[in-house]
Amino acid sequence: MIIRRASIDDAAAIARIHMDSWRSTYRGLVSDDFLDNLRLEDRVPRWEKRLADVDGGMFTYVAEAAPGLLVGFSQGGPEGTGNPDYTGELWSLHIAEPYQGLGLGRRLTSQVANHLYSAGHRSMLLWVLTGNHGARRFYERLGGVYVDDRVEDFAGGMIDEVAYGWADITPLL
Repeated sequence: MIIRRASIDDAAAIARIHMDSWRSTYRGLVSDDFLDNLRLEDRVPRWEKRLADVDGGMFTYVAEAAPGLLVGFSQGGPEGTGNPDYTGELWSLHIAEPYQGLGLGRRLTSQVANHLYSAGHRSMLLWVLTGNHGARRFYERLGGVYVDDRVEDFAGGMIDEVAYGWADITPLL
């Protein structure tokens, strides 16, 4: 398994993983109508734009099981809420269902932490749906501690999220 920086050529595969992951993980947590109406042809241009914006501070890594077979991704960048204690953020982490539980989430999180560290960030925050208990346990096992909670307008409704943070990301490196 190779972890590498994503390129714009990876946009369609990332969009597919993202969409499929939302459908399998968020069912029952967000509107079924929202999940059922996700369309790959809408998601790909969004990812192309994200991957082309190299000046925005965001970055994406992919897990490649074989040449051209992407099975997961992580995205990070500067912390987005203005929290004074956490300067970096893990924006997204999604693994294709058949590849979950193999350590890819840990490796992709570590890659984000390494990138943030090399950019001068020493702390990291992430937001996860409150009801996503599997992800919450995963981040807690990685040493993330509860930081905050919020209610966001997302996927056609209001959802509860919880933030986990690392005041020092060096254990993740």
